[in-house]
Amino acid sequence: MTGENKPSKNELKAQTRARMVSMFERQGMTVESHSAGAVNYLSVSIPESDQNLAAIYGSRGKAASLWMKEPAWILLRSKLTAEQKRTIKVEDVDLFRRGFQWAVHFESPEDEHLAWAIDCCVEAGETRWENKKVRVAKEQAAKKRRLAKEAEMAEKRRSPFADATK
Repeated sequence: MTGENKPSKNELKAQTRARMVSMFERQGMTVESHSAGAVNYLSVSIPESDQNLAAIYGSRGKAASLWMKEPAWILLRSKLTAEQKRTIKVEDVDLFRRGFQWAVHFESPEDEHLAWAIDCCVEAGETRWENKKVRVAKEQAAKKRRLAKEAEMAEKRRSPFADATK
């Protein structure tokens, strides 16, 4: 690549974010723009879900960063070679209290880790969402049983003010 054909830093950042959005959307995810104070970011979620599975932020010194939850990072980390683990930039972002624990930074839209990271976020997010749906269904069934039992017991209870002479 010649110097004149090389994209500017801002173009590279925009291209990387656009590729990330495109990759998530191809997997059926919803991407929405948000801001936290002066910081703009994109949240990624499963349609019909109330949970974010990732967020796309900017990155100092790199093109973009993908913020992910612990299970997604564990999946991604297991796929990395020893050499990749030495070269990839990963940052602990748990202290920012935005629901994510790790930020993986990318150099460009062609970064070798980008597709893996997105796949890991989607896989972990879908697993988490399915687990929540099962848990909510169990909780609703238990609540229904509890309410039925309470109604049954209410029918059996005597009233303390009922006429005792009957």
